Amino acid sequence: MVDAVWLALREAQGGDGFWRQVVITTLDGMAGRGMYDHVAGGFFRYSTTRDWSIPHFEQMLEDNAGLLEVRAATGQSLGVRRYLVRDVLKYLNASLRQDDPPCWSGSQDADEEYYAADAAGRARMTPPYIDRTMYVNWNGLAVRAHLAAAVALKTGQWAQQALDTPSFVLERCLSPDGSVHQYYLQGKAHLPGLLHDQVSVGHALLAAYQCTGDQHWLRASEDLARWCLDHLQSASGAFRDRLPAADDVGALARPRYDLEDNSKLTRWFVELDGHRPGRYLTEAKRALEAFAGDYRAYGLMAAAYALAVDDMLRAQGRPVLS
Repeated sequence: MVDAVWLALREAQGGDGFWRQVVITTLDGMAGRGMYDHVAGGFFRYSTTRDWSIPHFEQMLEDNAGLLEVRAATGQSLGVRRYLVRDVLKYLNASLRQDDPPCWSGSQDADEEYYAADAAGRARMTPPYIDRTMYVNWNGLAVRAHLAAAVALKTGQWAQQALDTPSFVLERCLSPDGSVHQYYLQGKAHLPGLLHDQVSVGHALLAAYQCTGDQHWLRASEDLARWCLDHLQSASGAFRDRLPAADDVGALARPRYDLEDNSKLTRWFVELDGHRPGRYLTEAKRALEAFAGDYRAYGLMAAAYALAVDDMLRAQGRPVLS
């Protein structure tokens, strides 16, 4: 779980030797055992064993984007080797990158026989099938990861390529009401208005602004933030996962309030408020407070919430971590 690694890294950045070792042991363990694809450079979806030795061989854009960003940050902030940042970039852009549209594909299938072969043997086999669907949420994660890698590696190559993707999203994946769609396939965008898509793209647009200084990206990020406030926020301050539809029945008719999505929205809003001071910090705080009574029940899955709380307190001058 990448958020848990981020939480440990934040403590390590403050000089805590125990959490530094947790981060290093975790990232080294994943890279040195079965989770890492030593030929293509990416990471498999998960391990079927606790020691990362036997993976499930599917490779996901979401996972590799998350690992790319945290590995880039680890190499940069802890003063250690760059944790296969170039290798993950190689996989994402040799295997999953598309030129038309300019984006990253969603995943590559698991194929135990293919991955069991050595490099020479693989060269004679057909690589596992790649799902060419553009998942907008995951592409937002990939944009942020590439911009972080560009900073860590001190090269503009990956930043320029990454910026082609949010440009395409704004051009082809916006719905008439101003929200982004969930996915793009065969020339058409589908399913607008899901919270996690707005958050991922909005945060990626903000990162694009921070990288380039171009106000266009900041305005676009703020447009999505306003859309979320206008359409998805409840009276409690929490944000529901999607717009309701007139034909919803059963569980679909009941709004769902996801802790992780609200935590990631909070982090985006806190960051956005630093550039556009106003209501964003207030609304971010309301979203956090809506989950204050039950976040402990999530255990490790509340790592995203802990990061959001720390971001909020730092913005108020009261950091609780490191």
